[in-house]
Amino acid sequence: MRTVDRVVRWLDKPRSASVATGLSTFPDISVVCGDLERASDDANAITNPALLVEVLNPSTEDYDQGEKLRHYQQIPSLEAVVFVSQSERMVSVVRRTWSGWLRAEHRDAFEARTHGHHRGHGAPSLNAWAPHARPGQRRGLCSRCLS
Repeated sequence: MRTVDRVVRWLDKPRSASVATGLSTFPDISVVCGDLERASDDANAITNPALLVEVLNPSTEDYDQGEKLRHYQQIPSLEAVVFVSQSERMVSVVRRTWSGWLRAEHRDAFEARTHGHHRGHGAPSLNAWAPHARPGQRRGLCSRCLS
């Protein structure tokens, strides 16, 4: 079991996520636990995201949830990918489990809130699911944001 007491960085500047498969892409939100690890060929590309968030565009959602997701799943540090629909109130979470990847859809139950201690750079707490939560627990994205 991994500890919850580590530095969590909510990246508010666009950064690409670099995958060993050669894909370099710009997720809408990237969260890194600990120090940033950068690609050797691109200082702006991170190689160790723990959480990636993609806001789905109708023209690219099949690619995002298909081929791009398969690339993301090759990132060893990645614990979850969150897909946020623009066309309906739905969030789909694909998370790493002990036995592989599990997809769960959350309809009309998703809540995003901003914690004041992030000083204007509010990081939403994804209470539907967050990295480092033990089964049955609901946690925010960092130890200061425990739900």
